[in-house]
Amino acid sequence: MDIILDTLIFGFPFAILALGVFISYRVLDFADLSCEGTYVLGAATSLVMIANGNNAIIATIVGVLAGAIGGLITGLLNTKLKINGLLAGIITLTACFSINLVIFGIRKGTDFSFADTYNSFITLNSDAGDHTIFRFFGGLFSIRKYGVILELGIILVALVAILYAFFGTEVGMSMRAAGMNNKMARTQGINTDFYVIIGLMISNALIAFAGSLAGQRDYTASSTSGTGMIVVGLASIIIGEAIFGKRSFINWLVSVSLGAVVYYFIIAIALYLGFPSHLLKVLYAILIVIILAIGFVKEKYHIEFNIYDRIKNAIFKKKNTDTAIEELRDSEGATLNTEEVAKELSTIEENEITTDNPFKSMLKVSHATKVFNRSGNKEDVKVALNDMSIDIKDGEFVTIIGGNGSGKSTFFNCVSGVYKLEDGQIFINGKDVTKTPEYLRARYIGRVAQDPYQGTAQNMSILENLSIASRRNRRKTLRWGFNASNTKKYKELLKPLNLGLERRMGTKIGLLSGGQRQAVTLLMATLERPDVLFLDEHTAALDPKTAKTVLELTDHIVKTNHLTTVMVTHNMKDAIKYGNRLLMFNNGKCIYDVSGEEKKNLTVEALLKKFENVEFTDKDILG
Repeated sequence: MDIILDTLIFGFPFAILALGVFISYRVLDFADLSCEGTYVLGAATSLVMIANGNNAIIATIVGVLAGAIGGLITGLLNTKLKINGLLAGIITLTACFSINLVIFGIRKGTDFSFADTYNSFITLNSDAGDHTIFRFFGGLFSIRKYGVILELGIILVALVAILYAFFGTEVGMSMRAAGMNNKMARTQGINTDFYVIIGLMISNALIAFAGSLAGQRDYTASSTSGTGMIVVGLASIIIGEAIFGKRSFINWLVSVSLGAVVYYFIIAIALYLGFPSHLLKVLYAILIVIILAIGFVKEKYHIEFNIYDRIKNAIFKKKNTDTAIEELRDSEGATLNTEEVAKELSTIEENEITTDNPFKSMLKVSHATKVFNRSGNKEDVKVALNDMSIDIKDGEFVTIIGGNGSGKSTFFNCVSGVYKLEDGQIFINGKDVTKTPEYLRARYIGRVAQDPYQGTAQNMSILENLSIASRRNRRKTLRWGFNASNTKKYKELLKPLNLGLERRMGTKIGLLSGGQRQAVTLLMATLERPDVLFLDEHTAALDPKTAKTVLELTDHIVKTNHLTTVMVTHNMKDAIKYGNRLLMFNNGKCIYDVSGEEKKNLTVEALLKKFENVEFTDKDILG
């Protein structure tokens, strides 16, 4: 019973710590080491305020805010000063160590315990009572420990519920997308730097909260009590994922929380068996090595050990089997019904087509120059775009060909805002976007990349990915990310693809095939009708049959929605077949521009003969 009680009273604050580490390491994919400093910062701030006569709730809130400020500093160092995330966390951690000593009231020394100072303010187990946040529940039972466990349990459950609700909102989904796929997030109009900063603030606020609760639980804090907390957080995450799984986001949050409790249960057992307390850090290290090794063995030998899945499968075994067979049949041999897709897209109210001026300039690039390695050796300088000027009219479908290093990808990246021009201007639908950040240009540009895995967030569901795409041009709010009406709309869009995806809206994108992902990405890029659609070799990574199908789908969507489209391809046959205008790049210049009947009459042989001095690969010629 003592082991169980100790596991709960120490494990619950560890669970809150693990949730904070989970946000930085799993949600944001950010290796943040500042947590060892903000953990103590939360404890030091709250305890000092309590010792000075402040209300425990206010003191705890201030401690949490102090942790959030620590996360803010780490985020600003990384996003604004471009300091490596690992180093940014170390800088904040180092600063926190000295700040914590100042808060404690000393300026020298390597360690400091706050117990004596706190005890001078109150006399434990006397009429002075408990001045911590646990005074509300601590007095409910004859033994304080029971009330503390109850209060910590309520706080933990509430935090899991709040985090689940938050990450289901537009803001929360945007944050998850920014962490899972930074490039995809920017193409969907998400300011990834902003969400990294906010995410680190929430992460370190939770970690500081855990430190504050632990300090008030023990009536003490030490300048070194945060040492090893990153290991505790990571171990909790790994244990939780291994035992309880991560099928859904709520399952993931619960798993992380339970993982912390299991982790401390192992520690409690070790202490009960006589393991030396001064060697606990060694035990932490050994445990995490064992846990990582188990993960490696599971992956290598395909061993499944997931309590959550085992229980669920035992209860719903037949249903799960039937569903799996049905989904397999849906996916095998499925083809894209492109005509129906185009029909569906054309009837969406939000994408209603208007009569546009065919002579209007939709994308104008004027005297664009982009140079790489300018400050290096003369031999290393690369002029990727050389005073390039191109004017693409409203509704044109332009294909771009050229050898490797001709400037095709650089052109896309400069127009999209990934690279800044040395000289020149870029106009989209009459707006000068030359200095507009990449995530803001996403309001005007829809993009589909070559890699099917680049355009989506793989650990988010089909529904969540489409919901993010539908808000590309809108301000993100704390409203729930999707509802019944737009879910129905997405299903109607997916149904004509004949892939069964409309029945798998909750399926993670990462479980789809490359062709399925690229089809979804294409829908995401055109869901909010862009001024310009960029297709950067978007079929290059697909097998020939799937590539042909995706190209037909592309052609129907472009024609039906009258989209101004620019498609880069290495396949001359496709460049000639699709679109009404063809451009050829070489050495950062546009050396050939053909459209209309002249383009229709082109052949690969004629192009090769016309440009004998331009180097093309076998892929360019043979497709």
